[in-house]
Amino acid sequence: MNRTVRQMLLKAAETLRSAGVDSPLLDAELMLAKALKVTRTHLLGHPESPVPGEPAELFLLWIKRRAAREPLAYILCEKEFYGLTFYVDPSVLIPRPETEFLVDAGLQYLKSQPRPKAADIGTGSGAVAVTLAKYAPHAAIWATDVSSRALTIAKRNAVQLGVAERIHFAEGDLLAPFAGEKFNLIISNPPYIPSGEIPALMPEVSRYEPKSALDGGPDGLNIYHRIITNAPEYLLPGGIIAFEVGQGEGEPVRAMLLAAGFSNVKAAKDYAGIERVVTGEMPE
Repeated sequence: MNRTVRQMLLKAAETLRSAGVDSPLLDAELMLAKALKVTRTHLLGHPESPVPGEPAELFLLWIKRRAAREPLAYILCEKEFYGLTFYVDPSVLIPRPETEFLVDAGLQYLKSQPRPKAADIGTGSGAVAVTLAKYAPHAAIWATDVSSRALTIAKRNAVQLGVAERIHFAEGDLLAPFAGEKFNLIISNPPYIPSGEIPALMPEVSRYEPKSALDGGPDGLNIYHRIITNAPEYLLPGGIIAFEVGQGEGEPVRAMLLAAGFSNVKAAKDYAGIERVVTGEMPE
C-alpha cells in the first residue's frame, strides 16, 4: 500500500535530521512536491494523499542524496535568486541570497544610465548577468567565465528567462575576452574564500560545490587583485566597479581600489551587518 504524504515526510525529515541537515522538514517537503509535480502548498494541503510508487522511489533516492549532504539545489536542479528560478548543477556555484546585494548595487547604477554596457566577470550560473538583463532591459550585458560548462548553464538560464538576445557570453579568464571593449559597469562575485578555510566549510559546500568558484587563494583576495589591476583598461570614465566580498574582506578590497586610482569607494552591508558589496568609480 502506498504511504501517505504525511508518513513519507515525517520519516524523511527524521532521516535528514539525523544526518545533520539544517532544515530537514522543509527540504523533505520541497523534494516530495517536486517528485509529485505539485506545489508545496498543494502538498501540505493534502497530507493524507497516497504517494504513488514512481514518485515515492524518486523521493527516497533524493532523500538519500540529501542525507549525504548533497545540496538541495543540485538535487532539484534549481535555485531561486532575486525572484527568478535558475537551473544549477554541480559545475556552478549555487546562487546565494547575499549576492542579491551585489545585484542591487548593479541595478541602481544601470538604471541611472541611458544606454549602459555591463560586464559580469565569472558569471557561473549567470545569476548576476541574467538578473541584470531581466531588470535593466535597456542595458547591454556581457558575461564571461573560464568554464565552458558554466557558460552552457548561464546561456540556458538566459534563454529560460527570456534575455538571451541581450547577453553576450564569452569564454576566457576574467576580463581577457573583453579586449578592446569599454563598460559602464564591471561587476563580479569572484571566488573569495581563503584556500585553507574550504575544508572546514559545511559539507554541502566543501564536498559538492566547484572549488574553482570558491578558492580565492591564500588570503581570499587573489581574483580581486587581478581584476582591479586590469579594470581601468575596460571601464569608461565615470564607470563603476562592484564586487561581492567575504567577511572581513571589505577593508582590503577598498584599499586595493583606492591604490588603483578609483574614487568614491564605498562598502554596503548585508542584513547581518557584514560588509558584502564594495564599489568604486573610475575617475572622469
